[in-house]
Amino acid sequence: MSAAPSDFKLPTAAPLSKKDKEGHYQPPVDSNSCSSAADVNNLLVKPHTEQPVDSKARVLALGEAKPSCWADLYYHLITSRGLKTDEEKVRAIFSWLCSKSPEEIPFPQPEAADGPKAKKHKQDHPLDSPDVVLPKLANGTANYVQAFESMCRYSGIPCVTVRGIAKSVDYKVGQPLLQPNEPLFHPETGALPPLIASLQHSWNAACLDGKWYLFDCTWAAQRLAVRGQNATSTTPTTPNSATAKAAATLQYETDMFYY
Repeated sequence: MSAAPSDFKLPTAAPLSKKDKEGHYQPPVDSNSCSSAADVNNLLVKPHTEQPVDSKARVLALGEAKPSCWADLYYHLITSRGLKTDEEKVRAIFSWLCSKSPEEIPFPQPEAADGPKAKKHKQDHPLDSPDVVLPKLANGTANYVQAFESMCRYSGIPCVTVRGIAKSVDYKVGQPLLQPNEPLFHPETGALPPLIASLQHSWNAACLDGKWYLFDCTWAAQRLAVRGQNATSTTPTTPNSATAKAAATLQYETDMFYY
């Protein structure tokens, strides 16, 4: 992949979303920046409209030419294509990230993790920048949530991590999260009940053109384990899990339901 033009400048990174003196998050989370309760209730009766994947971003992710740094990736993914709105940029980021095999290191690495070039590399880039976070995604020390937040923020788009409970494959429909009279936190250890602890999950919220939206790259990056010419099975495992590594071939598809 060719380098970005010498006069190319990255956008200013969006600051970490913090509370102001009154205790409100910036950008604000209010009735104007979130969907109304009526809109949320309507989702229960309206079929989900699947969003289209950014096909050019996916082709870029799967191509043999690799960017040498975040500036090169941003230039080819967003700037050279003339993407202007926050929605266009985030769709490109989401599609690119969820089409990647995490084991593929996106940027060339310094000689050694503790060598002089590696030390200088870390000093050249903030620890939360894509130049640092994306290689961590590749070696299993960062996750999709951290990568998406980093790419959004360093594209000038406010983005935060949301933590909570998600009813994944470990949850059986109708299964109560708490047993009768069971406290939410253990009175002595403060631990969560086993089922709730197993359902801990995180996702992202990004502020696009003044309005907050939710994104889940972890579940959107569908890993299909191809075990033979005619047999495939979905592998809902972590990118670096033993199950994923044992598969003969992994094909990555982007499930835009989580966009």
